[in-house]
Amino acid sequence: MLDYRMTLRDARDIEAATAVQHGAPAVGVKVRFAPDGAVDGLQFTAALVADSPLQPFVPAIRSGIAAAMQDGRGGIPFTGVRAELVFGWASGVAANDAAFARAAWIALGCAAEGNRVLLEPMTALEVEVPLPCAADVVNDLTMRWPAARPDTAPGEAGWIRVSAQVPTAELTDYGAILAALSQGKGRLASRSAGHRRAAARTLLAVLAERDAFGSIRGGRDGAAP
Repeated sequence: MLDYRMTLRDARDIEAATAVQHGAPAVGVKVRFAPDGAVDGLQFTAALVADSPLQPFVPAIRSGIAAAMQDGRGGIPFTGVRAELVFGWASGVAANDAAFARAAWIALGCAAEGNRVLLEPMTALEVEVPLPCAADVVNDLTMRWPAARPDTAPGEAGWIRVSAQVPTAELTDYGAILAALSQGKGRLASRSAGHRRAAARTLLAVLAERDAFGSIRGGRDGAAP
């Protein structure tokens, strides 16, 4: 499957707690979440005083958020998230790492509810074609992917180099398309170009596909966030 990622659309302050079960006390956390495209994965900080009784549980809270991000939805993990622990609480003396990790896991799910953005993998194309074919190749790229904005540069004598960034998911048949446009003479090279925010309809389509795949396998991956 393609390497899709998700991130948050907007910043949110979330309070989340575990439920009281079998007399065990509920624990909770307040976390300030925000998207940050400059962050690879999770950037976690704790805005706590040095002697806060929550300090021993900070690693577990970070681990809970990180686990929720990895679980994601439909097998698509989260990335580019800043999380600041503001405070936490426990209704009894039996607070433990597992309970705080669970509360933090729930918090990320609440922050992501109706607040997800899909990041689709992009590919950098470099195409070399004979000069008479260049206009057809550029026009085709522009028609297929208006946001690609292909650039051209001189290649070897009589050839033009065309470069563009396009969604990886839409490149399945491009080799055959290039061959048709260049009378079989075009040369194609590609490399990963990171991720870009996808349209909302793409998010819905990809999640539906992943959920259907999970149902076929007998379960759904990472359903909560």
